[in-house]
Amino acid sequence: MFVVPTELVPDNGPRLAAMVDELAGRHDRPRDFRAWLKARVRFCSSLVDRIVTAPPPDQHSALEAQLGYRDALLTVAEPYSLWAIEADPAELRAVFPIESASVLFAPDITFYRERKLRLLNAVHTATAPLALLAGVRTVREATVHPMLAGFIKQLFKEIIPATDLPADDARAFADQVLERFANPWLDHEWRIIATNQEEKFRIRVVPLISGRGQPDLALAAAAHLLFTRAPLESLGEAARIPEFTEATTRWMAVLAGDGVEGALARD
Repeated sequence: MFVVPTELVPDNGPRLAAMVDELAGRHDRPRDFRAWLKARVRFCSSLVDRIVTAPPPDQHSALEAQLGYRDALLTVAEPYSLWAIEADPAELRAVFPIESASVLFAPDITFYRERKLRLLNAVHTATAPLALLAGVRTVREATVHPMLAGFIKQLFKEIIPATDLPADDARAFADQVLERFANPWLDHEWRIIATNQEEKFRIRVVPLISGRGQPDLALAAAAHLLFTRAPLESLGEAARIPEFTEATTRWMAVLAGDGVEGALARD
C-alpha cells in the first residue's frame, strides 16, 4: 500500500508515517498491526505545485449558472500543475499507473520542493506584508503595480543565488512564476497568502537570508515585522546577522516614516 500526503511541509511522507505509528502505539494497536504498517505501507513524500483560488465574488453566480449547480467551494485553477511523488518509479507505477505530464515519480524530489518553496512560496510570503501595507489586494495587481512589480523582480535576483538550485533552471522557473502571478483569471488575495505569516516567513524566507547584498529581503523582513508586530528576534538566525539586522531596522524606520511607497522609491 502506498500513502501519498500532499501537505506542503518537508518530508511529509516520513512525518505522516511517524504520526500514524505514534497513534497506533497510543491506542494500543496490536504489535502485528504496527509491524504490518512498517513492512507493507509506504508513506511517500510528495509536492503539489498549482495556484488555486476562489473566483472573484462578482463572478461566482455566473460560474454556477454555467455549471448548472450551486457550489460554495468553487475554485479556479491555473493551467500549470505539478505533482511530484518521491518513490521508486517502477514500484509506484505498478500500483498507480497514471500517465500525465503533470505527475512525476522520482527517487528524490528535493529539487522540485526547493524550487517551489524558494521561488514561489518564499516570494509570496516575502511580498505579502508590503502589498497589504500598500493596499494592493491581489498578486495579479502587484505584478502591474508601478513599484511592487519591480520589487518582486529584484526579489528573485536576490533569492536565486541564495539557493542551491542550478542558476539557469532557477531563472527559467522564476520567469514562469512571474507569468503565473500575472494570470488574469486568478484572484489570489494577499490577505489569504499572509495567513500564518510568521511561521511561513521563518520556514520559507529566513533560510535565504545571508545579509550580503540583500536590500529587498531586508525590506521584506522590515515589512513583515511591522505587519505581524513580531520582534526582531523572531527572525531566528537572520536576527544574528549584523548587516541584515541593521538594514532591516533602517527599513522599518523608513516604512514607519514614509510608508511603503516611500520605501519602495528608495529601494
